Amino acid sequence: MKKQPRVGIYFRTNHLNNMATLHHLEVYAKERELEPIIFLDIDSGVEQRQSLNHLLNQVRNQKVDIIITYSLSRFSRKTSEVSSILCEFKKFNARLILYSGQMEVAHHD
Repeated sequence: MKKQPRVGIYFRTNHLNNMATLHHLEVYAKERELEPIIFLDIDSGVEQRQSLNHLLNQVRNQKVDIIITYSLSRFSRKTSEVSSILCEFKKFNARLILYSGQMEVAHHD
């Protein structure tokens, strides 16, 4: 029997009015019969991203195999930080899917 992937959806927004995109990510996962864990940061500042830190710990502990998000900018607007996060994903063989609602871009080896 094939092991069900453990999926995390990461979404960062500065306002609860922006939740439609998160809903699209959830629908995308469920259409593929995936049961995602939601990692949501609602904050306009970039300093406190507790859910992102929790997601990264889940990846490091190999409890999340696939990460779905809308854009790399949801992780950070700093290129160096995004690069570091992507290296963590690769190190622990976590697959990243960027889904914009119209197009999927998957990163995996």
